[in-house]
Amino acid sequence: MSLPRAFASAFALLILGARPAAAGDARWAPGEAHRWYLEHSHELPQLLWALGPESRDVRLLAVQLRLIVSCAAGGEDGLNREVLCTIEDAAVAGRGVEGEAESLDLVLHEMDRVLTGARWRFEVDRAGRLHDADLLDAPQIGVRDTRFHGLVRLLLGSAMAGLEVAPPPGRKATLPTGPGAEWVVDAPAITRFPVPTGTLGSFRLRRQALDADESLVRTVSYGVGAISPGNTRLTMVTRAGDDAWLDRGTGRLVHRQWWVVGRATPSSETTRTRDLAGPVTALSGPFGIGAWRQGGYLARLGGDAPEPQVGDSGVSAWRQGGSTAMLDRAEAPEWSDRFPRPDGALWASPPAPVSTPRSPRS
Repeated sequence: MSLPRAFASAFALLILGARPAAAGDARWAPGEAHRWYLEHSHELPQLLWALGPESRDVRLLAVQLRLIVSCAAGGEDGLNREVLCTIEDAAVAGRGVEGEAESLDLVLHEMDRVLTGARWRFEVDRAGRLHDADLLDAPQIGVRDTRFHGLVRLLLGSAMAGLEVAPPPGRKATLPTGPGAEWVVDAPAITRFPVPTGTLGSFRLRRQALDADESLVRTVSYGVGAISPGNTRLTMVTRAGDDAWLDRGTGRLVHRQWWVVGRATPSSETTRTRDLAGPVTALSGPFGIGAWRQGGYLARLGGDAPEPQVGDSGVSAWRQGGSTAMLDRAEAPEWSDRFPRPDGALWASPPAPVSTPRSPRS
């Protein structure tokens, strides 16, 4: 590259990197940083095999992650902004098959060890959508390590999907300035299955701005779709919803609760399931394909609000509260704002409740 071109490129990068994001912009500004408490409970539609340490192989039915994450934006990569998150503290609880509690406890503590201090990278585009997320520094020593860290990566990805913000589409995606705005979010990150083959099908959230003031914007969403884990004969009729408060100045999440629930269609393969490695194992009774439910809860940390503790890991460490309340909320026929807040609210003064519209018909 010639000197004039090199100088011009460097000057352009300097100018772009120094330009702050617009108020309420879906993009992160360079150097922008936030900390969140994030909790995610996931009841799986299929058994997931976890190849744990000491050859302890277990079958997972449900997993709960409780995390404290700090995230900061880096430079610009094309049209996307890279964000790097550090998991400051983590706790992992789970449920499995009867008779595997001891091995499952060992596996959950190993997941805790892998996650604590780990780095999670993703990119956010101009529309606020997340791309190219990955768990960094995961050792790939052998087949067992590769598969184990692959499972941790998928479960963490389901939890971190709650950070996705998708404001109304447009050349400059920004938060609405008042109540009444409505828009559609296609294929939201919270509806992706934790499988390496991806998610197929169609899903749309209808999102609406309900309330706004000088500092916060509140949005609620509801949607219905039919989606499938890639390379399976399982199709789930799925509903999802969320309730979020966002910082008007930065467009970043201050508080969010979300839920997803799916039921297998009659034509789905209901007596066989596929593990992460690929082979199909015949299953029956309670170990067949069931409901897919997940609930998430996050709150931005800082200010005078008390900082939560993630607690312990293990089979007996399942915590009732923010994310499990969303699992129960998922079974309700209609979305409303009448859901319980977790014990020990993270808000110094919770936002005043406002009316929520009736859910759209599927």
